[in-house]
Amino acid sequence: MKPLAAVKHPRVYHVLEPNVVLYDNMTVVNNEIIELSGEARRFLEQRGHRLRSTSWGAVCQFHFFGQRQDLPWEAYR
Repeated sequence: MKPLAAVKHPRVYHVLEPNVVLYDNMTVVNNEIIELSGEARRFLEQRGHRLRSTSWGAVCQFHFFGQRQDLPWEAYR
């Protein structure tokens, strides 16, 4: 997985008490929606997890210090 895709991927948080799995379901500043896929939610539910969506989550970012100045930013996406 490329770095930008990893940062944009929805997060899953397991909470022991109450025993529930929280997952990202939010719209960010640029109106992009970050949400766990239906397939991933079904996978967890089939294994007995109770799921709840949340609009808060971790802040995740990465910094890139490239050595190639000739490539546009889009080349790293």
